[in-house]
Amino acid sequence: MEEIKSLIYAVLERLDVQGASVEQLKTDMNRMHEDMVRLEQRLEKWERHWVGLEKDMKEIKQEIASMQHRQQTFDEQLAREEEWQSKIMQALALCSPEQKKELSKLMDKSVG
Repeated sequence: MEEIKSLIYAVLERLDVQGASVEQLKTDMNRMHEDMVRLEQRLEKWERHWVGLEKDMKEIKQEIASMQHRQQTFDEQLAREEEWQSKIMQALALCSPEQKKELSKLMDKSVG
């Protein structure tokens, strides 16, 4: 009878240990679930942020393309102005001193 009692106590003790292990597993599972929820929330936040960055990059690329177009237009206009000034200088070289003064005044007015 004493052996049976000892055996029953050993089984009960083992069941208590297993019960505690099961409770610890439940606690760990709950923590893991909470961690997963937080991780999913962070991931959603990063995804929203990424979409915003992609939108910003698209806008930046469009702005760069627009600036390049304006730069090209400016360069073309500058080349035309330089050509015009070159022609004026050639014309001045052929003119008399009085004509040079008159043309110089006209140029100052158009530039100023």
